[in-house]
Amino acid sequence: MTNQERQRQMDFILEQQARFESSIQVGREELAQIRRVLISAIRLARRERSESRAKFNALTDAQIRSEEQFAAFQAQSAAFQAQSAASQAQVSQALSDLSQAVVQTNRRIDPLEGTRGNGDGSQG
Repeated sequence: MTNQERQRQMDFILEQQARFESSIQVGREELAQIRRVLISAIRLARRERSESRAKFNALTDAQIRSEEQFAAFQAQSAAFQAQSAASQAQVSQALSDLSQAVVQTNRRIDPLEGTRGNGDGSQG
């Protein structure tokens, strides 16, 4: 092998080594960029997860409050229905008592009207 061939071979090896080092440098820059993108994605995912948890917790709390309010409404409704039924029973009893009183009053008035009508006609 001649000096010129050796020189070309050495130049070729140096050129290949320079290309390799250059590709390693590019690889490091790409890795750094990938790392930055990955870190951004992780931060974004954490933020989204945190927001989702907060929304889920708010929905859960709202559901619990709604169920409590509905249970309270049902209890008030049942109490109102019971009170209404009791009032209706009292009104029915009062109407029955009133009807009986009217019947008794009519029975008392009927004989009186007969005598008063005869007495008024004969004296007048």
